[in-house]
Amino acid sequence: PGLDMGIAGAAWATVISKLILLILAAYVVKRQSQVKVHLLNREYHFPIIQELTKIALPSALGYSGAAMGFTVLNGLIQSYGTDTLAAFSMGNRLSDLLTQPQMGIGMALTSLIGQNIGAQQFDRAKAIFRRTNLIIGFISIISSIIIFLFKQNLLSLFITDMSNQNLWNQAIEYLMYSTFIIFFMGFFSSYNGVFQGMGKTNYSMFMSIGRLWLFRLPLIWLFSNFSNLGSTGIWISMLLSNGLTVLIAAFVYRKIDWNQLKKY
Repeated sequence: PGLDMGIAGAAWATVISKLILLILAAYVVKRQSQVKVHLLNREYHFPIIQELTKIALPSALGYSGAAMGFTVLNGLIQSYGTDTLAAFSMGNRLSDLLTQPQMGIGMALTSLIGQNIGAQQFDRAKAIFRRTNLIIGFISIISSIIIFLFKQNLLSLFITDMSNQNLWNQAIEYLMYSTFIIFFMGFFSSYNGVFQGMGKTNYSMFMSIGRLWLFRLPLIWLFSNFSNLGSTGIWISMLLSNGLTVLIAAFVYRKIDWNQLKKY
């Protein structure tokens, strides 16, 4: 069907869709935003560029480190067999779908925190973060309940070969662990958002990289080599890595002196 381009077609579709979004974003900035960009009449303010680099570089390293971590993670999971890899893939699709609201709220939180810090409204920024955590916690609980109650119905959308009992059992088990993984992932998004809004992108970098390279990947390796848990070790590693990262983020957040935050 279509142009019959296979994987290359998927790659081209991704590039073209990103290009269209870039053009639309440029149009919005030029026509509808108060921020005006003049490409031909520009001045470089190196102190500002330096500050932008200090903020942006940790974020870039965090995303790159996480991307490499997920590549290694997929390789480790593949060593468990195709059924485990398929169960992981299907579980991730469902989890990603149900964590999109929390991730979106976390991204919006970045702007709200940054705006209020810039206005020196620290109490309001703290209140926004507390309320955001309440909202994210509520949504995460609802998402976990949905997975717990309808896990078999949800998996039936992805698994067509019901005779593969091994795949079915592993996918069900992963979704059971996902009821807790999703809960921590929601708060991962909120702490990531508040650190980004504070300009503490080095903390966000640690969350992104540390969750995988410090906790998840070593735990999977340990369970794989020194236990008989099998694929269950993967799900436990994912749960522990998310939980430990959130606990450390909460501890670091409580130690931050808001009055020392830099106003940009």
